Amino acid sequence: MICSSCNFKNKDSSTFCVNCGSSLPCPKCNFKVEKGSRFCSNCGSTLVFEPVRPPLPTSSKPPPPPLPHTRPSSPSSAKPPPPPSSKPPPPPSMTMHTQLSVPQSLPTVIRPSLNQMIITLQHAGKAKICLAGTGFATIDWGDGATIETHEMAVWAEDAAGLNYMYSHVYSANAVYTITITGNNITMLICHGLGLMSIDVSRNTAITELVCFNNRLTSLDVSQNTALTGLRCGNNLLTSLDISRNTALKTLNCMDNQLTELDLKQNTALTSLSCSYNQLSILDINANTSLTELRCESNCLTALDLRKNKVLAEINCSNNQLTVLDLNNNTVLAWLDCHDNQITNLDASLNIALSALNCRHNQLSTIALNYLFGTLHGNAFDGEKVVFIQDNPGTKTCDSRIAWNRGWNVNIL
Repeated sequence: MICSSCNFKNKDSSTFCVNCGSSLPCPKCNFKVEKGSRFCSNCGSTLVFEPVRPPLPTSSKPPPPPLPHTRPSSPSSAKPPPPPSSKPPPPPSMTMHTQLSVPQSLPTVIRPSLNQMIITLQHAGKAKICLAGTGFATIDWGDGATIETHEMAVWAEDAAGLNYMYSHVYSANAVYTITITGNNITMLICHGLGLMSIDVSRNTAITELVCFNNRLTSLDVSQNTALTGLRCGNNLLTSLDISRNTALKTLNCMDNQLTELDLKQNTALTSLSCSYNQLSILDINANTSLTELRCESNCLTALDLRKNKVLAEINCSNNQLTVLDLNNNTVLAWLDCHDNQITNLDASLNIALSALNCRHNQLSTIALNYLFGTLHGNAFDGEKVVFIQDNPGTKTCDSRIAWNRGWNVNIL
C-alpha cells in the first residue's frame, strides 16, 4: 500500500506508514483508522500493528573518505599483515574512546555518624551499659554478634534502671571495641567494665557520662559542651580538661592521679568530688553555686571557702590544712575535716550545722572549749554530734559546754 504522504510502499495490511507515520486506510474497507489501532472500527478486521520507524537522518556533508586500511586491493598487491607489536597496550585511562561501564545505581556512601561513641575494653562474661535519650540507638558489641537496635527512653531519676540497661555476654577474655550510634543519646553509663579507652567526641548531644571504675588513662570531653554530669572516678587519669564544659553541674573525678584541676570556667558546678588525688591547690572561688564539696585525701595546705556561701556539705579530711575559715558558710550542715593540722575552729556563724568531725587535728584544750562555745544551740530534728578524738585537748576539754547546747560529744 502506497503512502499518499511520502510515496513509501508499505505492506498491504499496514495501518500507517512505517516511514513517515501517516495513517493508512483499512486494507479491506478503506476506512481511515487511528494510528495504533489493532482492529478496524468500521469492519472489525484485524490490523497489523507496527512501530513507527523514524526516518534516517540526512546530512548535507559528504561522507568521509575510507580509511587507508579499508581501501580495496588486488590479490597481487596485498601486503602481509604487520607482525604483532611487542609494546603492551596502553592502560584503559590512556586509550582513546574507551567505553566505561556505568552501573545502574551508585553504591551508598556510608559516613561516620556524628553521634557515634566508641568504647574499647578487655572483658569476659556479662557486660552491661545504660543508654538514655530519644529515638533509636544501635550497639555493635565488637565480637561479630548481630548489631542490636533499641528504642531509647528518656532518663528519669525515679525510673527503674532496667529501662535503660543493655547487656551482652563475651565468651572469651579479650579486647573488644563497642560502637554505639544514635542521633540523640543523652546519657551513657559504662562503669566497671575494664574500659581502656572511650571516644565520645562525636556525640555532642550527651549530657550525662558515667565511666567510673575502669582503666582509663585519658578522657576527652572537649566537644561535649552540653555535658551537665561527669562521673569518671576510680580510673588512671593524670589530667582532666573541663574548660569547655561550662554547663557542668556535677563532677566526680575522685580516686585518679590528678595533680591539678582547673575549675575557673565551671561556674554552674553544684557538686564536686575530687577526693583521693594528688592535688596541692584547689581553687573554687569561681564555683559560687557549690553545695557539696568532697576533696579529702589530697595534698592541700589551704582551702578558701569564702566565696562558696551555699555550701551545705564539706569533706576536706586527710589533707594538710592548718586553718579553715567557715564564717561565710552559713548554711553548712555537715563538716568533716579530720586528719589535718587545724589549730582553731569557729562555728559561731554555722547555724545549720548538725555534724562536725574534727578528730585527729591539733586542737588544744583551749581551742576545743572555744569551739564548743561557738556551736549553736538551735533546736534540731535529729542528733547534733561533734567528734574530737585524738586532739591534744581531747582528754582535758570541758565537753559540758557542748552538751549544754544540745550537742553529743564523741571522744572515743
